[in-house]
Amino acid sequence: MNYYSKLWRNTSNAFPHLVPDRYQEMLRVSQIWRLLKLMKWQGCHEGSPDPGPGGLVLFCPACPQPGVNISSDEEVNLADWKFSRSIVMDGNFKAEHMKPKNPDEELWLMDGRGYMVTSGMYKQYLANSPNPIERSDCSNHWAVNQANVQRNQLAATSIGGCACVRHRCFIPHSMVDFQKGEQQVNMDYALVHAVQHGMNLRQHVITFYDINCQYSKNLARRLKGNNFVSLPDGLQIQPGISLWHVHGHKAECFSRYAPNFIPGAGRVDGKIMETLWSSLNVVSPLAQGMATPHRQELLDFQMNDSNFLKMVQMPLVLRKKLRAAQKGLASVKESFMELDNGVPLELRQKWVEEEIMALANQILDPKAMDIFEVQLKKAPTSKSVEIDLISWQGEYGCPHGLVTWLAKALKLEEAQLVFALDSQRAESTMMKTYKLSMIRRREQLQSHINGLMECAEKYSGGSLDDVLQNASQVPDQPDNWYDTDNPFLIPSSEGVEFVVLPLPSYLGKHHFQRFGVGGIVEQELQLQQGQANDTLHELWLALADKAVIFRTKVRHATNYNHNTRAWGKVASTEAIVQRHAGIYRRCRKQMIALGAGPDVLSRYQELHDTELRVSTAIADPNARGHQDDTLAWFWTMDVPRDTAIDNWMSECL
Repeated sequence: MNYYSKLWRNTSNAFPHLVPDRYQEMLRVSQIWRLLKLMKWQGCHEGSPDPGPGGLVLFCPACPQPGVNISSDEEVNLADWKFSRSIVMDGNFKAEHMKPKNPDEELWLMDGRGYMVTSGMYKQYLANSPNPIERSDCSNHWAVNQANVQRNQLAATSIGGCACVRHRCFIPHSMVDFQKGEQQVNMDYALVHAVQHGMNLRQHVITFYDINCQYSKNLARRLKGNNFVSLPDGLQIQPGISLWHVHGHKAECFSRYAPNFIPGAGRVDGKIMETLWSSLNVVSPLAQGMATPHRQELLDFQMNDSNFLKMVQMPLVLRKKLRAAQKGLASVKESFMELDNGVPLELRQKWVEEEIMALANQILDPKAMDIFEVQLKKAPTSKSVEIDLISWQGEYGCPHGLVTWLAKALKLEEAQLVFALDSQRAESTMMKTYKLSMIRRREQLQSHINGLMECAEKYSGGSLDDVLQNASQVPDQPDNWYDTDNPFLIPSSEGVEFVVLPLPSYLGKHHFQRFGVGGIVEQELQLQQGQANDTLHELWLALADKAVIFRTKVRHATNYNHNTRAWGKVASTEAIVQRHAGIYRRCRKQMIALGAGPDVLSRYQELHDTELRVSTAIADPNARGHQDDTLAWFWTMDVPRDTAIDNWMSECL
C-alpha cells in the first residue's frame, strides 16, 4: 500500500472506491510544496530577483568560495593549493527516463534552478555541438567504448554530473541527462557549469574522472569555438584519476593522474559519486515514468536533501578527518625525514628542480610526470645473454661456437632435471601410454647428450681423459641415483637423466685457466644467470596461477566433484612450482661452483620452501591485516643491478 492508497483508505475505510480520485492534484501540491520549501531556505519571495541557475539548492559549505566562506580580496592568494576546487565526475546508469507522452503540455516550476541543468539550453547545446567517436587507447574503458550505444524508448538513458571531492556534495546546475552512453559532450556541459559555481578565476580546479586520461586530452579543443559553453580564460584545470580507478589503467597513468602527485588534491582513494548515486537511486526508479519537469524536481529535491545531511554532519566529520590527518602526518613526517636525511644534498637539489619542472608542465604535458615512475628494466633472459655473448665472443678468446654449445648444455641440464621429476611420476602410474612417452623422451635426451659429448674435447681445453682426471666437482645425487667413477659415462640406459655434463661448473675453473680458455667460466656464469632469470619469471607466473586457482576454484567449489577437480589443478600447479624451484636451485649451485661473487649471490638468493607460499589476499587489495606483509625477495629482484649502487638507490628513493 502506497501513501496515496493509505489516504484513500483512511478517508473511507468502508467504501474506498467512492472516494474521488485526487492523485493528480496531490502530485501538483507535492511539487509546489517542494518549490516553496526550497524558496524558503534560500530566502526567496515574490519580489526577489531570479535566483539564477542552481540558486534554489544547497552547496557544500566547506569548499572554498570567494565572497562566501573566504575573502575575495587581492591580498588572498587564491592560486594557493589550499583554495583549489576539487571536482569529481561520473555517470549513473540507473536513472533512466521514458519518453513523455505529451511533452508539449509539460509545465516547469524550477527549470535549471536546482542541480539539473536548464532543459531548453541543454537541448540547443546538444543539437549544435559535434560529438566525435573516440576509442580508448588506455585500458578497455567501458564508459568510452559504450558512449554511443543507442537505446530506444528512453528520453534519457542515465544522468551524470559533478560533486565536490572532499565533502561529497552535489554541485548545483551540473547534472545532465545522457541520450546514449556517457558521452564527452554531456560531461563537457556539466563540467563547464560546475566550475562556474562559486569560483574565482584565480583558483585552480582539480577534476577526478575515471577516464580522465582520455577525457582531458581534447577538452580544450572540444570547447574551443563552441557558441553555447566555454571555460573562463585563464582557468587552470588539472585532470586526475582517483586511486580506486587509476590501478585499472596503464602503468604510466599512475604518475600522470593519481592524486598522490597533484598538490592540493588530498587523499582520494574511494568511490565518491557511487556513494551519492546509492541514495539517489532510492527514488530514481520511481521517476522513470514521470513527466520531465516532475522527474527533474524530484531528483533535485533528493540531491538537495543529500547535501543538507552532509551539511549538518560536516563539523563532526571534519573534526574526525583532521585528527586522523594530524596523526598520520606525524608518522609520515618522521619516516620521510629519516629517508630524506640519507639523501646527498646534490641529489636532493636535483630532485627538487626536476619536481618543480614536472609540476609546472603537468597540465600541458602529463608525460612530464613520468620522472616519478620507477624506471625498471627487465632482467636479461637466457636468449638475450646468449646473443650478447656471441657478439662478444672474440673478447673472451674462446673458440667459435662455444657460447652456443654452453647454452645447449644448460638446456640439456634443465631437461635432465625435468625428466627426472617426470620419471618419478611415471613409476607411480600404470598407464602404458605415459610410460611409452617417457621412453621416447629418454631416447631423445640420450641422442642430444651424445651430440654434446662429441664437441666436449673441442671446448674443454684438452682431451676428454684429461678433463675427467681434473674434474673437481660432481653434483650431489640422491641415494637412488646411479653411482659412477666417470661422471661422463652413462651407467645404463635407464640413467640418462643422471649423466653429468662436461660444464665448467663441474670441472672447476682452474682447469680451463690452465689450458688458456678461462673465458668459458665467465660465459657459463652469465648464461646461468640468464637461465635463473627465466626460471624466476616462470615461477612468478606459476605462483600467480596458484593464487588465482585458490581464489576462483577452490573457494567456490560447491560439491565434492568440483572440490576434487579444483584441488587437482592446485596439485598440477604446485608441481610446476617445484619444477622451476628445482631448476633455480641447480642454477644457483652452479653459480657458486663457478666462483660467483657476493654481488651476484646477493641478487640470486637461496630459495626456501616458505617463500613459495602464496596468499590469496592479493585478490583483495583492501583486505585487513596485510599492511605489514612483505613479498619474498624474488618478486622485487627484476631490476638492473649491474648499474652503480648509487643510481639504483636513487631510483628506489
